[in-house]
Amino acid sequence: MTVLHLHGRSIRLHLADPSPRIHLHGARLRGDLGGMPTGLPADDPFAALLRGAEGNMERYREWRELLGRCAGPLSDFLVREYAARLEVGDFPGLAIDPARLRAALEAPVAPFDGETFDRYLGPARGTFKTYDLAGRRELGTFTLLSFWDRENFRLADGRIGKRITGSFAGYVDPRSLPPLEGATVDPILNSWHPDVGVTSWVEVYQGRRMTRAAVAYKLPHPHEILWFVKDLVVDGKPVQDDVFMASHEWKGTVDGKDRYFMVGLFLELDAVHCAVRLSGDTFWRALYDEEPRKGFST
Repeated sequence: MTVLHLHGRSIRLHLADPSPRIHLHGARLRGDLGGMPTGLPADDPFAALLRGAEGNMERYREWRELLGRCAGPLSDFLVREYAARLEVGDFPGLAIDPARLRAALEAPVAPFDGETFDRYLGPARGTFKTYDLAGRRELGTFTLLSFWDRENFRLADGRIGKRITGSFAGYVDPRSLPPLEGATVDPILNSWHPDVGVTSWVEVYQGRRMTRAAVAYKLPHPHEILWFVKDLVVDGKPVQDDVFMASHEWKGTVDGKDRYFMVGLFLELDAVHCAVRLSGDTFWRALYDEEPRKGFST
């Protein structure tokens, strides 16, 4: 997942590697995991994020149940709203197949897969643009510098994790974080777990202090994924609402170069009636480029 700050709303999205199969709690691992390190050192700043993700398991399960139960109206809504904005901005959007989206939301947890987890390896530059929801007028632009650890780690319960950072100030190696109180970087932990699939846990320090979590679903296009992101705590206060951010992400080629595209919408989902509507008055689009790794230690 990726960090995003929009009018007081922060957002993140992240992703996983593929082959022999290891069975864990009914889900499969795909990929050669033999060289993957186990666990995190106790003094690793990401250990706190890992505890957050582990403590959020029931909520992740509840979100997957809700999104699966509301898959029909939610799929129709997202397909319609994304289609209405396919041609806005600097790159064409990617149409979503409603049947494939509904099937993904209703499906059990998918196996660990590298395409959705290791989208970047090292530094990547994201250019974000925000737009007015009604008039589709461009409102602003900013650059986010992300750094994805090139190595994943695993835990005894089957969880596989990846450390990521996002900063407006510069690239920050996730293995060498500055003091978080300096508010120059946001740490992000993406992980796959056999019970809840691909999720993200984000601690936002730049701008308003926030904690956010997300669940992800793989879609058919290469590197295509749909994240549902929710703010949990803002300025020390729990968030009590039904608002999610949906972030549709995929890989494509522009001018002969692989690039990554993202489009984000805010929505409100009624958990009782599965009614869905847009929330807020903006949406955003982002274009990501991997940076040369020269000069970086990982």
